[in-house]
Amino acid sequence: MGRPSSEVREPRDWLLQTSLPGGQPSMWAAPHEHGFLMRYAGMADFAVNLRGSEITLLHAGPASSHETLGRLLLDQALPMVLGLRGIPTLHASTVITSRGACCFLGPAGAGKSTLAASFAAAGYPALSDDCLAIKEERGFFAIPAYPGLRLWTDSAESLSTDWPDAPSLAHYMRRRRILSAPAAERFPTRPVRLAVIYCLVREPRNGGAAHPLEPPIEPLRVDDVFLQLLSASFMLDITDRAVLTRNLRFIERLLGAVPVRRLRIPDGVSSLPKVREAVLKDLGASDQAVGVGAR
Repeated sequence: MGRPSSEVREPRDWLLQTSLPGGQPSMWAAPHEHGFLMRYAGMADFAVNLRGSEITLLHAGPASSHETLGRLLLDQALPMVLGLRGIPTLHASTVITSRGACCFLGPAGAGKSTLAASFAAAGYPALSDDCLAIKEERGFFAIPAYPGLRLWTDSAESLSTDWPDAPSLAHYMRRRRILSAPAAERFPTRPVRLAVIYCLVREPRNGGAAHPLEPPIEPLRVDDVFLQLLSASFMLDITDRAVLTRNLRFIERLLGAVPVRRLRIPDGVSSLPKVREAVLKDLGASDQAVGVGAR
């Protein structure tokens, strides 16, 4: 976090806006003469320089605690800055299997963190939560983020024995950061080869009707995959043609090396073991937990 080099003027137009699952505005972004301004509704304003090498807290809302500001910086601002620095980042959660890193991609509320927590509870370490940074070097590799997963209280209660002691993430949300000692000990220290990307679709409850015994995993058309990956990309300046071109070329190379499929998830935590079994079967991985030596 740096200090502002000058006063940032109020922008006339915002070039980017993101929303919460319920539709409420979450973040606005706009360019200014020294870089970019990111405003998180009523909570904080951050300024980023053009190179993405400095983030400055310009203003904090009266109710924003240190935990809130830390969450905004780590989970919201930094993914945008990574994209600005040329590091591809996707709105996704990732776990490690014996076949490599398995990525769950989807919009807010799709169940990415909850599914990753289900894998982690079964012994498959979580590599990232909600933001996947990718390294391209003779293949595509998932870069470790930080240990722990962010879960809503009901999911945390169902999937983790540590949830009563888990800290709240921010003053405005009912999510907790779950981190067990074994998870921290097994957290990888090096990038892991990316094996597959699943685009999640949440299946609503259907009047009590039974869900299929095995959650459907379906192929996706190339144009659908392009749209899914592009919409999941963290991009601060969506008007920069060079940035868009760079991202599209990255997606093209990614599709040539990593399979992308649609995974339909029945609503409800009770369905997660079946979803996990279907994913492992699709991967061809044995249903065996990944040990520390898998780093």
